[in-house]
Amino acid sequence: MRTIIQRVHTLTTLLLDDSPAAEDLADHLDMHLAKRYLVLVVRVPGLASGRRHDRVVQALLRRRRIPVAWYQPDELVMLLPSSGSDPTYLPAAPQPGALGLVREVAGMLEAPCAAGIATGRTGALAGVVALARSISRVAPAQATPNRLHTMADVFIELGVMRLPEVDHWLGDLARRLTAGPDLVGTLDAYYQNDMSRLNTAEALRIHPRTLDYRLHRVRQLVDIDPGSASGVRILSTAVTRALAVTRRHGS
Repeated sequence: MRTIIQRVHTLTTLLLDDSPAAEDLADHLDMHLAKRYLVLVVRVPGLASGRRHDRVVQALLRRRRIPVAWYQPDELVMLLPSSGSDPTYLPAAPQPGALGLVREVAGMLEAPCAAGIATGRTGALAGVVALARSISRVAPAQATPNRLHTMADVFIELGVMRLPEVDHWLGDLARRLTAGPDLVGTLDAYYQNDMSRLNTAEALRIHPRTLDYRLHRVRQLVDIDPGSASGVRILSTAVTRALAVTRRHGS
């Protein structure tokens, strides 16, 4: 099985490098190459090389015979055949079973994961995997991942990565929020529940009045209304950034 894992790793690398040699190796492995692929990058913050890498790939190959490889010690790449045409704006679950595969990886490693996805045609995947990797790096890692992130989900965070001044400003906002009672987690739940007071309070298992107090505390600390148009743009980005940084440092 070790030899198969190594050959599949080579095939995956050739595909991501847009090498024409991928087709011959795929034939030797009796793997049909798709015309288009959904490139799925699973980031596992803090994971180092070890025997678990091979065990994960082996388990995934038993489930689906697809190109899969550890691109970096903390980055697993899977290529799933896709019929989609747009490399960027994809729905949250564009490939049947894709989210299940990510959850399986998180379960096997017993570690939080973040998933970034993008699609492209075979022979032009180098840029696609670079995009999916960038997405996975700004997406928040979760013990039980609940979505596959696309550029549409994190395009603000991707832009912020290129502007240190904006990143510093958002980091300062997040630090100010630490003065309150779990305000980052509260805002995350608030925005994930489309700013519904009742649904957010239920998700957090707190009384709606407690939620109101926390949102008021946010306004006091950062002078931004979390329910306003500008508040949604600014604070949702600050929260996503804060969660990604927290997971990245394993704290």
